[in-house]
Amino acid sequence: MKDKLNSVFQALTLLAFLSILVIDHFEQINIPLGVPLIAIIIFVIATAATTDISKQTEPRTKFVRNLIFTIILIVFLFVLDAIGGVSQSGIGIANPLVWVLAVISVGFSYMGYNKTLKSSE
Repeated sequence: MKDKLNSVFQALTLLAFLSILVIDHFEQINIPLGVPLIAIIIFVIATAATTDISKQTEPRTKFVRNLIFTIILIVFLFVLDAIGGVSQSGIGIANPLVWVLAVISVGFSYMGYNKTLKSSE
């Protein structure tokens, strides 16, 4: 039960984060940015409270989660740009910094995964 609740809070955190991107891309949306930010804080705390710290996450699982999150973020930015959203802060699919950060994130995650594979041999 605790694992399912933890997964729900992780999904809600991702949803709140993606809502910040929607608010940034469509200025017509009159939701204050503080609402999803407060939701993220609450969901992160709830995720931490429901995390089983005695269970170690496998390095492969960490890598796959990071890869999936990065793909979701890039696809979501692409969809926002495709439906006509324009970022007020410059966070878009055409920004090279977004791509550099995505590659660095996946790269470091992969290096960590490789390191644990080599150390376990």
